[in-house]
Amino acid sequence: TLYVIHLSHVEHNMDKCLGLIMKNVSGNSIDPLSHKLMRLSLIYENRATCPSEWFQILKTFPSDSLIHKFLKALPAYSEMQQRCFEMVKKCYNQIPLNFLLNGWFHGFVLVSEISKQYEIKTTSHGTQVIAFEKGKH
Repeated sequence: TLYVIHLSHVEHNMDKCLGLIMKNVSGNSIDPLSHKLMRLSLIYENRATCPSEWFQILKTFPSDSLIHKFLKALPAYSEMQQRCFEMVKKCYNQIPLNFLLNGWFHGFVLVSEISKQYEIKTTSHGTQVIAFEKGKH
């Protein structure tokens, strides 16, 4: 399991990564764990979909699991955070903080991390938002 992620996220070797995953395929179906590993690898290495999906998949692993700890320790983790922020800035001029934390990062980024880079404002209705066009970036 970790070796599949190592191949894609550290060695950047998708041929070996996918080859290893495909060795475990029986018939025409892929087991759920292998499917998650393949999606994580494709999202990271080939930018196959929105970077928030990478965090959504990561959230499905228990926080004390080796795969969860391994991915969070890799430089790929902060790279995926950066990719996600870049995507959000392209899509929104401003975004509610709660939606950013939970809808995009699935709980994998802290308010303290966001406030280092961006200004957090509170609307007249009490909603905290990040306005990217006027942020600290």
